[in-house]
Amino acid sequence: MAEDKTYSHLVVIDASAGSIEALSELVSTLPQDFPAPIVIVQHLDPERVGNLEQILSRRSMLPVRTVSDHTPLEAGVMFVVPPSHQVNITDHEIAFQTYRDVTAHREAEEELRESEERLRQALEIETVGVIFFKVDGSITDANEAFLQMCGYSREDLAENLVRWDKMTPPEWMPDSLKAIEEFRTTGRTTPYEKEYIRKDGSRWWALFAAKRLGEEEGVEFVIDITESKRAEEALRESELRFRTLMSNIPGAVFRSVVREGQPVMQFVSDRIEEITGYPASDFVADRVRWYRSIIHPEDLPKNGATVWRAMERREPYFLEYRILHADGGVRWVNERGSGVFSASGKLLWIDGAIFDITEHQKAEEERERLLARELTARAQAEERRRLSRELHDRVAHDMALVHQSLELHEAFKERDPERAKSKIELARKTTKEALESIRNLSMKLRRSEVSRGLEAALSDLLRDVVPPTASFDLSAEGDETLVPTEARAQVFLILREAIRNAVAHSGCSCITVRLGILPEEIVGSVEDDGLGFHTQALQPADHNGLKSMQERASLLGGTLDVSSTPGRGTTVTVTVPLGERNGG
Repeated sequence: MAEDKTYSHLVVIDASAGSIEALSELVSTLPQDFPAPIVIVQHLDPERVGNLEQILSRRSMLPVRTVSDHTPLEAGVMFVVPPSHQVNITDHEIAFQTYRDVTAHREAEEELRESEERLRQALEIETVGVIFFKVDGSITDANEAFLQMCGYSREDLAENLVRWDKMTPPEWMPDSLKAIEEFRTTGRTTPYEKEYIRKDGSRWWALFAAKRLGEEEGVEFVIDITESKRAEEALRESELRFRTLMSNIPGAVFRSVVREGQPVMQFVSDRIEEITGYPASDFVADRVRWYRSIIHPEDLPKNGATVWRAMERREPYFLEYRILHADGGVRWVNERGSGVFSASGKLLWIDGAIFDITEHQKAEEERERLLARELTARAQAEERRRLSRELHDRVAHDMALVHQSLELHEAFKERDPERAKSKIELARKTTKEALESIRNLSMKLRRSEVSRGLEAALSDLLRDVVPPTASFDLSAEGDETLVPTEARAQVFLILREAIRNAVAHSGCSCITVRLGILPEEIVGSVEDDGLGFHTQALQPADHNGLKSMQERASLLGGTLDVSSTPGRGTTVTVTVPLGERNGG
């Protein structure tokens, strides 16, 4: 035994139930001055009560002691370890290690193995890179996923060629240093994005998140987000192209979804503010105001009917209407749109564009004003020529007949009083007819024939000029308020000339007049069942009435069509567009 009471010899005997007798024989031979401690370990059921200490005490001259925790060792003493314990034996004492401690230790080892297995599986994930790094820029280990992301090999890693400070582009280094500072302060980093440089010099985007393992070392998870970044860039470029396109379109582009039977703007371009005076954000989802709320109340019913009729037919629509501008004024706009439908036929949304046509409307109104002035002047000139013809053909003829009758009266009054009397009666009758003709012409000069409307004017005309031997039929459809005043007057003059020609030249027994007014045009026709003629031989220059009708139609931007067949009558049709403005 050494001076510090440690022992150079220690006897440990493994006892079991089958060798108690042999153990008893052994210890009975040991001398009382045995120079080393003897430790006897039992492998018995922990629940079984042992009596080994009593057995050995009867057979051995050496003292026998049952071990307690941290029992000091002594030479020449037998120490019996209870069956419910395992021990750690040092050179000076015996310490207990229970089965429970062993079980916990084994469970901890098993948990460690399972944790290591989970970590190994995590490191093998192909889509997540894992690196072990130090704050000095080095990467001490990495999984295969990370090495593939950056293009390096495991040999490069072993040679310290894979470093996060070398792979970080200069412009991204401030972000990396900021993350390192957070790592040192908090033990982790907030996930952040940056670029890395691959071994071949190309760049890739990654999402990084680190956690500290030691004072200067940590583990970092890396996710390659290059594709998502490319998609974001493509989206930004697409949005830029879209915004550039929107800014270059001279109108406001919109998309409306249908909610509770009414269109609600889901998107409208910024140009709408130039048109209405209100920002686009006001109209999106009706946040501030409903777009319909700024449409002129008189135009709302027509707009709604046109749009839904187009949706039912799955056709594009076209509108022209007035809006109430933010400055209190009224602006003219046109709107074009079409519906987008699902495979089952459900209306998904309406795409369209709105254009400010106020200046165009002003120019159109000025053009119409000048055209009206020209048409009025032509109509007045034509009317003067017609009146001149009537004065010449009718009144002048009557007055000549009166003059001749008066002269004959003078010639016959002495020698043939009866004949002279008949001449004075003829003069009186002719004078009365001439006065009636002059009165009728005077009334025509004073009144506007279409002041009460086209249908009323045509009805009056037919009653006045169609002889009792013929009949007539008049039908009219549509809203006359859609027809500008001057266009209404000119269409009447064209139809009047056609009716007069039918009465004077066709020998017809029936005249049919049709008038149809649509939002985009007005169509009028005069049909008779008279003699008819060959239209191939018809020359406007030879017929002043036909030339006048064609000129009037042309000035209105319309057309005149004459169709006729010998023995089957004639039809004259005038078609006049109502232009881009549906108003009178």
